Amino acid sequence: MTLRRFPWRIPKADQDPSFQAFAKPDGTGKLRLLKLMPRESRPIMSRILEMDPRRRVLITDVLEDPWVKNVDHCTVDYMSPHHPHHLGDDGTICANPNEGITVLPPSVHGSESGRSFDVTPMASGPNTPVSEKPPSVLPQYGFAG
Repeated sequence: MTLRRFPWRIPKADQDPSFQAFAKPDGTGKLRLLKLMPRESRPIMSRILEMDPRRRVLITDVLEDPWVKNVDHCTVDYMSPHHPHHLGDDGTICANPNEGITVLPPSVHGSESGRSFDVTPMASGPNTPVSEKPPSVLPQYGFAG
């Protein structure tokens, strides 16, 4: 996100010159990409971008990284004030981010664990505007998206 673009279109060196440059065996392509990122993020991003999956960092280690831990983000219990939110209380897309947003405590959502939402069904068909379609539910993460 800090690059404001994808570094390559497809991760195949024979089909994408940007990926070919990144995947240079001498590592210069990876270093060039890392220099575009915030200095504090470079150690963990270098490990995330490791080409060899056997040597790539595990998600548990990513989540323990100090830089990653300092990234402000929303959870079921906390709505970050540092970025716009685009879904309203009823699941519709807001024209003006942060308008009509209410954060409910986990107990309101109806599950014993407090980690899932009760999604009220809405009309949905091929001609239904996006703002009227029900949000997809990601129960394993405990939120609708």
